Amino acid sequence: MAGYSEEFKYSIVSKMMPPQNRAVADIPKETGLSEVTLYKWQNLHRKCG
Repeated sequence: MAGYSEEFKYSIVSKMMPPQNRAVADIPKETGLSEVTLYKWQNLHRKCG
């Protein structure tokens, strides 16, 4: 399992939030990350801010 920095995670999660509002399904195409991982990161960001 790869370890990603918090900065990297935030940069990816920010693509799913305003003003970009990109679909989660589009991001794995450019990053190679799974949708499950993206949803986990998004949920963590919502909880922790």
